[in-house]
Amino acid sequence: MPCAILHPALRLDLRRCRGAGVGIERDQGAREKSVAFFDNDGSVLPSNARIATEKDAVTKLIGSAFATPDYTLSWHANKVGVARSGELGYTSGTYDFSIKDASGKTISDKGKYLTVWKKEADGSWKVLLDTYNSDLPHAPNSPHD
Repeated sequence: MPCAILHPALRLDLRRCRGAGVGIERDQGAREKSVAFFDNDGSVLPSNARIATEKDAVTKLIGSAFATPDYTLSWHANKVGVARSGELGYTSGTYDFSIKDASGKTISDKGKYLTVWKKEADGSWKVLLDTYNSDLPHAPNSPHD
């Protein structure tokens, strides 16, 4: 959810997001702030998991990430586009992510994402679709073999 997270009150045009870097801060209410960027019919298409569609499922998915010890996520938008109609847009770029497993070992990932946005009647942008996947090779003997 690049750029718009930085300045939601300004109703930023998505084209201003190019080059913006954003990170998630784990403050109280961070999950709710993240979920608020999704349209009521929005979906997350995570790697190796089922699609999360509509607010309840998106809230559960995002909540599980925030519940993970030492969860950090940052991303950088490098492509931004807005449809000629001005009603839809997209951002894409790269992300860095890390968590700690049960033993305290840090697990890191980096990859790319694509987010499709819908412009609301009030001029704000809401996420319709958000997907991401890793740049790292999959582990041997994984379900992808």
